[in-house]
Amino acid sequence: MRKFLVVLAAACLVLTAWCFHRRLFQDDEKRIAAVIEEMRQAAEKKSADGVIGHFSNDYSDRDGNTKFMIYGMIKGSLDRVDEIRIKVSDVKVTVAGDSAWASARIVAEATRDGKVYYPFGSDSDPEAPSLTFKKTKTGDWAIVKVENVRNNSF
Repeated sequence: MRKFLVVLAAACLVLTAWCFHRRLFQDDEKRIAAVIEEMRQAAEKKSADGVIGHFSNDYSDRDGNTKFMIYGMIKGSLDRVDEIRIKVSDVKVTVAGDSAWASARIVAEATRDGKVYYPFGSDSDPEAPSLTFKKTKTGDWAIVKVENVRNNSF
């Protein structure tokens, strides 16, 4: 009987630890999805600062772009439009310790001089960037790399 109780207690402990571990990662997944939503909202408000605020100071990508260079691209693109609407769908997040990867389908519909155009993806062919995140010392998530972007004009 005693052996059974020890095994039962151990099983309960393992199950509790697994649930706690899973909950922590779900919270991180939700935080990263919230970062993507905050960036979408900032872009629609034409706030390059609000978008770039989620990038790490150590950001670099395969093209050699830094956070400062990305800021210039975003600001220039947002300054050229009268209005912009961003659609984000199919957000997927994977967390592994202090690193995370996210992907999404993104379409930017902009208006300039009364004309509608698509500077980043389209309804029939959305962009599908892959974002790499690192956890900061404060526990926030910051983008350290963006890959799989076809259109570099935005």
